[in-house]
Amino acid sequence: MKTPTLSLLLLAAVSCGALAPRLPPKLPPPNLPRGMLVLDLTDAEAGKLETRDVVQLREAGIEELARADPAAAAHVLAHRVVTGMRVREVLWSLSGHPTRVRELGPPGGQILLFQPGRWYVRFGDEGTVVDGGRF
Repeated sequence: MKTPTLSLLLLAAVSCGALAPRLPPKLPPPNLPRGMLVLDLTDAEAGKLETRDVVQLREAGIEELARADPAAAAHVLAHRVVTGMRVREVLWSLSGHPTRVRELGPPGGQILLFQPGRWYVRFGDEGTVVDGGRF
């Protein structure tokens, strides 16, 4: 009789997010330089996150990005995430959509969580990357 109770408790914990990854709110350091590397994925790691629609959008827009910001285009194609990137550039760099999105509220931003690989990218209240890594 204990098995159904245990199963129900586990189901309740999973459904309410009790077992979801927790990243504490963290303010970015002052004067964070633009272009600082926060994630560097291999082609194989990015391939695990890849979705067809993101790859198609990247292929359609990478030339325009390269004209506007050649350094950003180089980072996207190398699967690197650097400070100052916007959401679109991060999605293109990682080749897929996040598994979860966490809103931090004031003072701001959100965290995109990517699986497999347990990657996260934290955005500041201006909508640009301030941190990233593995959770």
